[in-house]
Amino acid sequence: MKRYLAHAAQRVGHGAPISTRRVAMRAHLLLTDLVAALVKGRGLRKVWQHAMEYLLVNAGRSNVPRDQRIGRLRSGLVLVGGD
Repeated sequence: MKRYLAHAAQRVGHGAPISTRRVAMRAHLLLTDLVAALVKGRGLRKVWQHAMEYLLVNAGRSNVPRDQRIGRLRSGLVLVGGD
């Protein structure tokens, strides 16, 4: 679920690099509201938009150029992207 949230935020952010680790550390804050909206049967769209905005601001990858030189992107992996 946490990885899904990271990839969803990346797609919503048109390919903005998102750290799955940072999402995992913050997901408990978002999942509570998402589950509550599902149980109530209303407000899911607003909660989802808030969650995506939160992740785009707070869960970005810290240093993409470094990752391309020495990190996992060095092997030729590419960020899953938006457009």
